[in-house]
Amino acid sequence: MIINLKVLCNGSFYIKVDDSITVKELHEMISEKIKTKKFYLRKENKKLLDMLDLNTYEFTQNDCVELVYIK
Repeated sequence: MIINLKVLCNGSFYIKVDDSITVKELHEMISEKIKTKKFYLRKENKKLLDMLDLNTYEFTQNDCVELVYIK
């Protein structure tokens, strides 16, 4: 299923992805857009694990993910 995922950060944005991609693939897509790899993703205050598919986390059509920068 294609989901319209809102990435919550200082300059929040939307990204359309298939829920069968891994969190690592999503991380790579986002890092290309924001030009840094120093972050992790979480949903409902739980860190998303790189090797799991997005559908493991039961995202809905218009869901969001929080981007947390690593210092």
